[in-house]
This record gives sequence, C-alpha cells and structure tokens, in this order.
Amino acid sequence: GGGRAAMAGEGGDRDFDPSSWPRARVMAHVVQKGWQAGSVLGAAALPVLLWRRPAARTADGAAGFLFNAGAGGAGLTALLGAGRLSTLEQDGVEDRAYRLHWNQGQNRVDRFCQGGAVMGALMGWMLLGAPGLRGGLSAGTAAGLAAHALTRAEKAEGKEK
Repeated sequence: GGGRAAMAGEGGDRDFDPSSWPRARVMAHVVQKGWQAGSVLGAAALPVLLWRRPAARTADGAAGFLFNAGAGGAGLTALLGAGRLSTLEQDGVEDRAYRLHWNQGQNRVDRFCQGGAVMGALMGWMLLGAPGLRGGLSAGTAAGLAAHALTRAEKAEGKEK
C-alpha cells in the first residue's frame, strides 16, 4: 500500500520484506507485549501476594509468581493473537508486520524491556541462584518498561540533559 511506500521514503529500509514470515513477526510482537504486561501486573500484585500468603514469602515463591505472571500474559496474548491473525488476510498481516518493524516507539519499549529482562535475570541469578533467574526475567522486564516510561517523559517535556 501507499503507507509502506511513504514509510520507506522517509528514510526507511527499502530492503525490508514484510512478506517474509509476517505472521511470525506479528506473533512475536504479540507474545512479547503479553510478557511485558504480565510482568508489570505481576510486579504490581507481588506485594499483595506476599501480604496475603505468608507461604509465598520465599525467594522461590516470589520469583515463581513473577515468572508465572509474565508467562501467563505471554500465553494469553498468544492465544488471542492467533485468533485475531486467523481472521486477517495476508495483506493485512504484512501491513501490520511492516508497521511494527518501523514503529520506533514500540522498538524502544522492546529494547528497554529486553535489556531489563537480561539484567534482571543476571542480577537475580547472582543474588538468589536459579529462582532469582526466573523472577529476575519478569522483574527486569517491568523495570525496563518503567525506565522507558520515565526517560520518555523527560524527553517529551524537554528535560533531556
């Protein structure tokens, strides 16, 4: 469509081929968004869990809860995304893959969350061993999203240093 040509004409990579695995590209995005949402919800719900369930007040219990929240979000969005993709024609899927590829805001969020997940997993593993690795993935993702939001707000307000 004309949208693709306009995007490519604005400094886009003319070599990007949205017809190469477009459903996989869109599903990867959907699952990643689900992991991010589940991780944030898990981090927000963890204090309530620890308050209401004393048995969960262990590194393994908290880490397992955080990981399961992220994985649950990813699993749910995978099911919803697959259902939605099954209703789209090939051109619609390719257009979505193309737009996701060039969406700078989404790419920035994803880079922050991916970096946060890696850092969280490493820190969790160093501090708590295997349980920390699982929980660190999710906690780091949530921290990465928060870092994105905080630095994006500064940029938008012109407070960039």
